[in-house]
Amino acid sequence: MSEEYVIYLRKSRIDTEYGEAETLIKHERALTELAKQKNLTVTAVYKEIVSGDTIAARPVMQQLLSEVEKGRWAGVLVMEVERLARGDTVDQGIVAQTFKYSGTIIITPAKTYNPENQFDEEYFEFGLFMSRREYKTINRRLQQGRIASVKQGNYIGSVAPYGYNKIKKGHIYTLEINHDEAETVRKVFSLYTEEHLGVSNIANYLNRMDIPTRNSGKWNNGTVRGIIENPVYIGKIRWNARKTVKNMSGGVLKSSRPRNTEIMLIDGIHEPIISDETFSAAQDIRTSRRISPVKASEGIVNPLTGLVVCSECGHKMVRRPSKTAEDYLICQYSHCNNVSSALASVEKKIIDSLESWVESYQVTVNGTIKKHEEINSDKIQIKKAIEKELSDTEKQLSRIYDLFERDIYDTDTFVQRSETLKKRSEELKKQYTAVKNEIIKNEENANAEIMIIPKAEKIIETYYLTNSSAERNFMLRQVLEKVEYTKKKGGRWGNPDDYDIKLFFKLPKD
Repeated sequence: MSEEYVIYLRKSRIDTEYGEAETLIKHERALTELAKQKNLTVTAVYKEIVSGDTIAARPVMQQLLSEVEKGRWAGVLVMEVERLARGDTVDQGIVAQTFKYSGTIIITPAKTYNPENQFDEEYFEFGLFMSRREYKTINRRLQQGRIASVKQGNYIGSVAPYGYNKIKKGHIYTLEINHDEAETVRKVFSLYTEEHLGVSNIANYLNRMDIPTRNSGKWNNGTVRGIIENPVYIGKIRWNARKTVKNMSGGVLKSSRPRNTEIMLIDGIHEPIISDETFSAAQDIRTSRRISPVKASEGIVNPLTGLVVCSECGHKMVRRPSKTAEDYLICQYSHCNNVSSALASVEKKIIDSLESWVESYQVTVNGTIKKHEEINSDKIQIKKAIEKELSDTEKQLSRIYDLFERDIYDTDTFVQRSETLKKRSEELKKQYTAVKNEIIKNEENANAEIMIIPKAEKIIETYYLTNSSAERNFMLRQVLEKVEYTKKKGGRWGNPDDYDIKLFFKLPKD
């Protein structure tokens, strides 16, 4: 049984909002002092700052429970048992059972819990139950308070939207216009409603003018669209636009934030930046430009889906369909300098490059086979040497038992010799397994390097025999990890073939 102890510290968002003065530092000091008083050896301190109320949302807690289950710790020091599990009854049961069956004690400044003790077990479980009730009550009151504040026109978000500063007036929070940022907001709406620029072009314009975002980053489609869609700029407070929805899928709790149809839209007490007419015009334009997404039933329409990446920013290249011209392959990052090319041209260049690669790679394959054979030859010799030493060790172990039975070895000598030989035997078994796995892995790598040639040749022969984008995509994924695309000059109206691609093959890593 381990004699080591661990300190678990957790501070949730609820703590801060309800004004608890205790911090992680204070908690750590208190528990460290408690460990000294009890003469406990603390070898680790785990800290977790989360707002999630489930184990699934707490990675540090997951690690701790895994170690507790394995008997890693003699005990866990925590400020209160409630810090371990404020989740639902399932989470509480997991925590309680993990500590019980591992025999791991829980030490708090108020009480030490031994989960193997029936009374302590019941006390512990009751504490978790009451903690959950308290947590739900706090959450309910907090939510009610937030809704009441929103209905009064107050701003309760943690960060002010671009164009505003968050200020406190008395006991409430509201928004104050940030005049520099507000000018940018007005410019965005003007470009959108009067100049009829799309969000991508607006983002590019702002970046060219060196206008920074709130965090000094680059503008993109999302940041521009977020401004255009936000009614805060006409003096409104929007609440519950995206409600967290939780569901079980395959035994795993998953969370999502879909758009909510029941949005609260309240007149705020802050000043608007743009007029109602301008905002309404922007929403009409946004609705008219909205393009329905490709239906899942239609399948893959781009044979290069997920394969081609931009060499400049690392984002995936995507298909840009056109009703009047051929489809293009573009970088989805709005301010990227990489220039687009015709999708069909890139597709053909990939197949041509694949054919050239096969021709050159065939020359090196024989050397690859020889390299792997030489490596395995050395490994096989090492494996045979380990086998022999392991056999000798097992014989020696058998012999000392015989000597002990014949009273040639006393007990101390027998124990010492047997422990030494058993330890050596275990080491040899580990070495043997490692070398055997290396031999198998090397053979697999050799086969993978050899078999990629007929795969690639088959793709070259059959690629254009199908018009299915999904089938073509599947073929390419058999041999390619990714394709890097680079086009820095000429634009789409320059030399259409003036771009570079680099193929990354599914070959074993050294």
